[in-house]
Amino acid sequence: MASTYNPFEITDARIISRLNFTNNENDFGGSSTVIDADEMADTKAEFSSYVIDRLPPRIKRLCTFIDGQWLAGNPADSLSAAGGETEFDTGMLNISNVKLYKNYAGKWNQKRASDQMDSDEYTVDSETGIITLAEPLEENDSLIATYNHSNLSNCLTLKRIVIDLIAAHFAKQVYADEEKLTSFTQIEQQAYSDLKRVRDSKEDGAINLDFFDRLALVNETVNDKTSGVANIRYGSGMLE
Repeated sequence: MASTYNPFEITDARIISRLNFTNNENDFGGSSTVIDADEMADTKAEFSSYVIDRLPPRIKRLCTFIDGQWLAGNPADSLSAAGGETEFDTGMLNISNVKLYKNYAGKWNQKRASDQMDSDEYTVDSETGIITLAEPLEENDSLIATYNHSNLSNCLTLKRIVIDLIAAHFAKQVYADEEKLTSFTQIEQQAYSDLKRVRDSKEDGAINLDFFDRLALVNETVNDKTSGVANIRYGSGMLE
C-alpha cells in the first residue's frame, strides 16, 4: 500500500511542472510510460522525511509552531469580536499543545501560564484545527492562540527542496535525453546544497526568517499604545 505521508502537500502536477513534462496531468501516474502513482506517493514520503529528519531543532520549531495567532480582536486588521462567537478555525490540521489567551493586554514575550485560559473553557478538534469555546465571546473581546501543527506546506523553501529531489529522482524515467538528465543531476545537487545550508545554519539566528518567506510567526514590534497588546503579525500567507 502506498504511503499517504505528504506533509508539504506536494501535488503530482508540481512534479510534472518541475520535469517540464507536457503530458496531460490527469494521466500522470496512471500511465505505465510515466511514473507509477504508488511509487510517486512513496517517493514524496521518502524525500519529505529525508528533509525533515535533517533539520536542526530551531528550524523545525519555526516550521511547526504558531506563537500568537489572532482568532479575534486583532487591532491591526479590525478583526473585532461582535459577540456570540464560539467556534474558531485556525486554518491548520493536526494541531496540538493549544494555549488560548483571552483579552491578553501585556507584552507577548512576557506572557505567563496564569494568563492562559483554563483547558475546560474550550475544546480542540485536533484533526480539523477548530477550537470551540464553552462560553461565547462578548463584544470587543480578543482571543489569541499558540499551538503546534504538522502542516509544512507553507515552508516554501523546504517544499521547493523536496520537489527538486523528487523531480531529480524521477528524471531518468521521464527523459532518455542525456543533456536533460545532466541538468536534473545539477538540480539534485543544488537541492542537497540548499538543504545543507538550512541544516548548517547556526542556532544564533544566522539564517534569516525571510528564508521561510510565507511562514507565519509572531513578530513583536511596537506595542499598541491604545490596547497595550503587542503588535502580533500574523502572515496572511499562512491560510491558502
